[in-house]
Amino acid sequence: MNPDLPIYFKENREDIYLLLRRYQNLGKSLLLTTDMWDEFLVFCQENNKMKFLESPLAKTIRSTQEAVFVPPWIYISVRTQIARWEYLRFHTEAMTVEEVTVGEFLKFKERMVLGNDHDSEWVLEIDLDPFSREFPKMQETRSIGRGVEF
Repeated sequence: MNPDLPIYFKENREDIYLLLRRYQNLGKSLLLTTDMWDEFLVFCQENNKMKFLESPLAKTIRSTQEAVFVPPWIYISVRTQIARWEYLRFHTEAMTVEEVTVGEFLKFKERMVLGNDHDSEWVLEIDLDPFSREFPKMQETRSIGRGVEF
């Protein structure tokens, strides 16, 4: 997680609160990159907050692939670089941000779809490692997406 993000949250609580509320008021429980970025730009223009476009929050929103909303939590998946992901969650009432594991993110996303009644410890897991033992793996990020060439 960007180390400046929690500090930025503390310094701009009111504005970030309004932005997170704006996302929640869209009425969607799942937002994609374009949805989040477009709403962020509109928010900045309407509130004369163009300085937000250079903030750590803007960088995070720009790199966000998807956001899952179940009040009061917002979980986001952030693609920081090729083959590198971070998962963050925001609490809209306490105005906190913290990093979560991929498992926590997926569990939250699953609860959004299935509802809180299906909060079970017994989740189906499929181990595909035995099928890829002898298959060559690309190790460098520059080769991702160029599998046919290799």
